[in-house]
Amino acid sequence: MSFTASNLREVVFDFADPPAYVKLGAEVPCDLLLCAQGTTMKVAGSPVVGVVSSVGADRPSNLNLRTKHEMEVGLRVAGLPQVITRPSFLLGERKELRLGIAFFGKPLGMLSRLFPNTVGLVRFAPIPAEQVAAALLRHCLDERPPASGLILEGLALTLGA
Repeated sequence: MSFTASNLREVVFDFADPPAYVKLGAEVPCDLLLCAQGTTMKVAGSPVVGVVSSVGADRPSNLNLRTKHEMEVGLRVAGLPQVITRPSFLLGERKELRLGIAFFGKPLGMLSRLFPNTVGLVRFAPIPAEQVAAALLRHCLDERPPASGLILEGLALTLGA
């Protein structure tokens, strides 16, 4: 899935520079800010903010989840309207093999299809990255999040996509 629009423009932004956020909407034209960072430790070495976090960020148990949890908390503290997506394993083309997806993602996907009414399984089922992007864009652009923000995971990422 590819989104193109004449008013869509990529802007390089220094997320580590707190004063840069003040420029959003003023010096940097911005109606929507999307951040979809995701990696592994091996690879890594009023605008609406839409982010891709991770299932489990509400109860972080490792560095990746703690980082995403802190990012989510920071967004809420900043008071910006936000949509946070918490997908499980993201499906899509990759250059490297992801063992977690191979060993856990596919079996969880099969189980969630066999037992679709089991909410816990759906939460951890793999999902195409395109579907997460579509849900993020829909809730940021078409439906606009409530002032308190919106968290999408499990079935909320798949409904209406």
